[in-house]
Amino acid sequence: MTGSTPARAGPATPSGDPATTVSPTRASSRASPVTRLVHRPGWAMMTMVQALKDRGLYPDTFPPANVARKEAKGSEKRAVARDVLRKMDPQSVLIDVPEGEMDASIFAPELDYMILENCVWDIWGRSDDVDLRTKTVIVLGLLMGLGNLEELAEFVPIAKANGITRVEFEEFVYQAATYLGYPTGKRLRRTIGNALKA
Repeated sequence: MTGSTPARAGPATPSGDPATTVSPTRASSRASPVTRLVHRPGWAMMTMVQALKDRGLYPDTFPPANVARKEAKGSEKRAVARDVLRKMDPQSVLIDVPEGEMDASIFAPELDYMILENCVWDIWGRSDDVDLRTKTVIVLGLLMGLGNLEELAEFVPIAKANGITRVEFEEFVYQAATYLGYPTGKRLRRTIGNALKA
């Protein structure tokens, strides 16, 4: 086709067709669901980086990665995770997950250890660069946007413990209703309202 720029061929999709990597919009219409998922996180990160650069907010240098922290033993990670949970969610059943042998009577018992190490320790116990309250607002937005009402209801008490007020919850619902639609806003109001009463 004259005058058009050819799409760069990416990795082959399961059907054998090359996945396009030209732009998120064009790629998403032609690439397989697997390819779209692989490319989207990188595209989102680069979009954020470019926005920061455009506004002069992207630093020239970054602090060194904390490699020692990543090399911590699983038992050390879980101990820190339990301390974090005692502050955020003292009723969490994860606090009492045994440290010895995994309970064979529980289906997929390793999931509890994965949550303690990968979610609680690695994200909530990470550092003070982003405080717990800010992380809480981020998670509330994500749960609302995904429409994960069951998890949202469970997260409301944690959000309260991290300093989110009733007025702020209401503002979040108003924002969500505006951007996600009023039927979603009604569901969010019901879910959060019921969780606040509990």
